[in-house]
Amino acid sequence: MQALETVRAFNRLAWTEGRLDEARELLAPDLVDHDALPFPGREPGAAGLLQVVAMIRAAIPDLSRDVDEEHADGDRVVTSFTDHGTHAGDLFGIPATARAVSVRGINLCRVRDGRIAEIRHVEDLLGLLRQLGAIPG
Repeated sequence: MQALETVRAFNRLAWTEGRLDEARELLAPDLVDHDALPFPGREPGAAGLLQVVAMIRAAIPDLSRDVDEEHADGDRVVTSFTDHGTHAGDLFGIPATARAVSVRGINLCRVRDGRIAEIRHVEDLLGLLRQLGAIPG
C-alpha cells in the first residue's frame, strides 16, 4: 500500500468509521506521535493515538472527516482536513451540548512498510472550545 493510500485508509477507518481495531493495523507499533494531546492515562505511540480517537469519537459519535487537501511525496503525506459532528458526550470535561462542531486540522505522516510510523498534527482546539461555549469567542 502506498503512503497516500495508507493515510487515507487510516483517516476513513479511525476518524469517520470508528473502526479502531482495523485502523490499528495501519499504525506502526513504534509510532512516534510528536504532538500528542496530553491527558491523564494517555499511553504513548499508537495506543495513545487510538485512545484520543476513541475519546473524541465517544464525545462526537457522528464525527466525519472531510479531506480538504492532501499531498504525498515519497513516504510523507500531508493532509488538511475538517472534522464535523455533534457534541453528544463529555469532551475535555465539557458535558454534551448537542452543538454541531467543525474543526480544521493538518497532519503530516511518515509511512514505513505500509504503516504510519510518525505523525505530527495540529487541530484548532481553541476554535472547538469556542464552539462548545467553554471559552468566549
